[in-house]
Amino acid sequence: MTFEFFPIALKRSLRAAALALAIGAGFALSVGLSGPGGKAVAANDGFSDGQKDQIESIIKAYLLKNPELMLEVQRVLDQKQEAARQEASGKALAANAASLFKNTSMPYGGDQKGDVTVVEFFDYNCIHCRDAVEPIGKLIDADKKVHVTFVDFPIFGKDSEGAARVAIAAGKQGKYWELHRDLLLHKGSNSEDAAYKLADKLGLDIAKLKMDANSPETTKLLKDNSALAGKLGINGTPHFIVDNKVIPGAPEDLYDQLASMIGDVRKNGCKVC
Repeated sequence: MTFEFFPIALKRSLRAAALALAIGAGFALSVGLSGPGGKAVAANDGFSDGQKDQIESIIKAYLLKNPELMLEVQRVLDQKQEAARQEASGKALAANAASLFKNTSMPYGGDQKGDVTVVEFFDYNCIHCRDAVEPIGKLIDADKKVHVTFVDFPIFGKDSEGAARVAIAAGKQGKYWELHRDLLLHKGSNSEDAAYKLADKLGLDIAKLKMDANSPETTKLLKDNSALAGKLGINGTPHFIVDNKVIPGAPEDLYDQLASMIGDVRKNGCKVC
């Protein structure tokens, strides 16, 4: 997708620029060009082949003379698309606020009754989720009032789902955060077997863990998580939400961004949470 974006964006710019120029050129032609007998041809009468050739020539000449126009058109288009995306995202967050911020069935880290909730959608085999675990751990250690809700969203296949099931089950023994952290710090692929080995090192009851990992309750939670991601338009991990603001991915300054968002909620109150 990264490699295709610029050509697609450029094509959109060209189409938008061409449309604007065609309208202007068409107006000029409808006023200035004459049909047979000297009668002016109205815009709604359609263009002859010769007039179309003149429009294309005007557009081509103008774009070649002013190529920066394409970048300007793209900038305005990006702004409009981003504004539309933010509006849609805000509406989706508001509509699903209870599931995001008040769902007590979700595993969590930090203060169970924290004053601000950070939500993270993640997958145990996502390399960027691994990058995020240390900033999240730092946040939990530094902010004793924060509540971090972990939404297990295994999009990388069966192994990811297996690891998620074991981690969710570990929450029944009060060790979700510990196993969650160990899985994301674990060198190598994560799976059900890897999760059980790490859980054993944490001293968890493996027999109970296996029963809880395969329970209907755990299956329902994973199904609900996937449905929630769909409602919010989330199709990648990690994805962080604080009130009505989102952070897709794991930027290098993730801790600072989250701390700033949390501070803003404490200062100005929640808009949707």
